[in-house]
Amino acid sequence: MHERISHKKLSVLVLDDGDIELVLMKQLLKQVSAFDIEAHCVKHSAAAFEVLASHHIDICLFDYYLDGETGVDVALEMHKRDIQIPIIMITGLDEDELLVKVTDHGIETAVSKEYLSVEQLTQALLKYFPDNT
Repeated sequence: MHERISHKKLSVLVLDDGDIELVLMKQLLKQVSAFDIEAHCVKHSAAAFEVLASHHIDICLFDYYLDGETGVDVALEMHKRDIQIPIIMITGLDEDELLVKVTDHGIETAVSKEYLSVEQLTQALLKYFPDNT
């Protein structure tokens, strides 16, 4: 039996315009045993900003390509609004290719959708919350 008592609670905002991707991401986050995760899943940046205004969010997981904008656009708007929360970019692009595009915007971690796994997600989260091992 796994005990989660000592695990850090994380409130995660997931922004992806795909219904299936949101369901899959929520399922993956539930399986990350290093943290007790509360996932807030939204399809549009307007909904993301509503969640950011009404909930404490520890970290964001943004799809790169959204309907009519990119995850970088949302990150830039967050910075304009002085919202300082780490962002992990989730993408169908190659991780290294994406990192070149997003590091100038304060995004240090990208995860490929093609190889997305519980382990990969755990490692990405531990990069920001390392004291949880």
